[in-house]
Amino acid sequence: MNKYNLYELEKKTSKQYLLNPYSGEWIKGLRIVMSEMGLIDFDETVPRTKDIFEGIGSKGKREKFIYPVENLFMTFF
Repeated sequence: MNKYNLYELEKKTSKQYLLNPYSGEWIKGLRIVMSEMGLIDFDETVPRTKDIFEGIGSKGKREKFIYPVENLFMTFF
């Protein structure tokens, strides 16, 4: 993740997901991006906060984060 400048995104995502995987706008933002990428079905596409895709959580960075994780997952399953 350091190679792609995604370490902070990884830390935030890991912490949020481990604490409660179904809460928070951060995880919802990931699920929205995964849905837009065609990886999952997710119909709650309206976030509660306006800045969900700004800064470290931009859609572009989230996509860059999801691709390596998806590839790792597909390797094992």
